[in-house]
Amino acid sequence: MQQEFFIASYGTLQRGERNFDLLPKSEVEVIGMALTDEEIFQMYINPSVSTRGQMTPSVSFKENGYRIHVQIMRVTQIGRDVMDHIEGLGVNYDREPVKIDGFPSAEIYLKRDVSNGVIDSPHRIYFAVNNSLRWCANP
Repeated sequence: MQQEFFIASYGTLQRGERNFDLLPKSEVEVIGMALTDEEIFQMYINPSVSTRGQMTPSVSFKENGYRIHVQIMRVTQIGRDVMDHIEGLGVNYDREPVKIDGFPSAEIYLKRDVSNGVIDSPHRIYFAVNNSLRWCANP
C-alpha cells in the first residue's frame, strides 16, 4: 500500500484554481475544506513565480496571527512530489506540519521570503469568522 499524506492548500493548488489541473488526478483526492487550529499565520499576496503576470497567495508563520481556510487533499508520494515541484520546495516554499482537527499529520506550504508580499489587498484576502483568513482568487 502506498504511503498517503494530507496537504492543506490555501491557494492555487485548490480545486478550481490554476495549478490544480497540473496535479495527477489518480494521485490526489480532495477531501474538503477545513480551518487551521492555531492563530499563527499571516497570508500575503505575491507576484507568481510560476505564472507571469498573476498574483498568488502565500502564508508564513506570525505570532498572534490568524487561522487559515484550507482545502485538505489526500495525496500519494507521487502527488506530493508534483506539489513540491510546483511550489518550488526548498527554494520558494517549505512544507511544514500544521494542526487541523481530524488530520493529525497534515502539512502546509509556507513561503520562505515574504518581503515582497502585500497584506492589505482586500480584493484577494478577506477576513472570515473566528479570526481567520481566506484567499479569494476571483473577487
